[in-house]
Amino acid sequence: MQSIAAARHAMNTRFEIVAHGENEPALRAAAEAALDEIERLERQISRYRPDSEIALVNRDAWRRPVRVSTNVFDLLERARILWDESGGVFDPTVWPLLECWRKAALEGKTPGDAELERAVKSVGMDKVELQKATHTVRFAVPEMTLDLGAIGKGYALDCAVEVLRENNVASAFVHGGTSSAHGIGRPPDQRGWKVGISNPMPPALRTESDAGFLAEITLHDQSLGVSAVPGIDGKTDLSGATRIVNPVTAKPNMTAVLAAVIAKSATDADALSTAVLAGGEACFKKLGSMKPGCSFLLACHVPCDQTLQIFHSGFAFSGQTEEAK
Repeated sequence: MQSIAAARHAMNTRFEIVAHGENEPALRAAAEAALDEIERLERQISRYRPDSEIALVNRDAWRRPVRVSTNVFDLLERARILWDESGGVFDPTVWPLLECWRKAALEGKTPGDAELERAVKSVGMDKVELQKATHTVRFAVPEMTLDLGAIGKGYALDCAVEVLRENNVASAFVHGGTSSAHGIGRPPDQRGWKVGISNPMPPALRTESDAGFLAEITLHDQSLGVSAVPGIDGKTDLSGATRIVNPVTAKPNMTAVLAAVIAKSATDADALSTAVLAGGEACFKKLGSMKPGCSFLLACHVPCDQTLQIFHSGFAFSGQTEEAK
């Protein structure tokens, strides 16, 4: 049994592939082809690349319908379905609200009602008109922005996995940073790919039972999506500057610090983990009842005693837990 590893920087993170098989040159060629596919997708869907299809949509879709590639259109359709299933909490058009909170935080304040109301007018996948017959996208209102950052890495992983499978790779682990991962088959002599989800609290603020990994899971032809608040220091973030804004309330969730989802699709796991982090316990319960084939974990900070409250469904975990009812 041969093993190879390959990596490449794309989508502002490091994608890595570990694969096992009998033919090392074939494994390496398959891994490089999968990484090529990730780079191709970045050129299509990154809003930070001025020549990408999404950048063109953001520039012109308010003035005219913009034609996109079939796979980009399909991704936008999937994003709309996930937006609907999450009750609007997962929303690739949330950028105006994020900017509203970020700018206010730089001034040391929270946004006013008028500022939030203006931003909300340009948020919502129901304002993105998708015409399947022509594969065109049009914005119903001005000042909208599509940002696929909360679904794009998962989608890229799904496409990379497809390339690996087309090249007869039956044992591989693919991940994009610490937020998206997929295990194909299993490694030699193991029942699956073992993955640990790190505790989001700084070591100095962890209790003895909260130390180490928050959860340890095994992926076998499954995907993991993780969303977390950066820079948590155990104190209340009054500005909300580092938080994911809930588009439904137009405010950040001030208690949720990490969410994780296991699903067949990395696209879905990526988007749903974002929804649970933004929507908190209510979204955790809703999606958990709607999607019995997925596993969910939500970690919330308890400000009064600086501990984590864990809600889980289908996860093997360590630390203190409370099962959501």
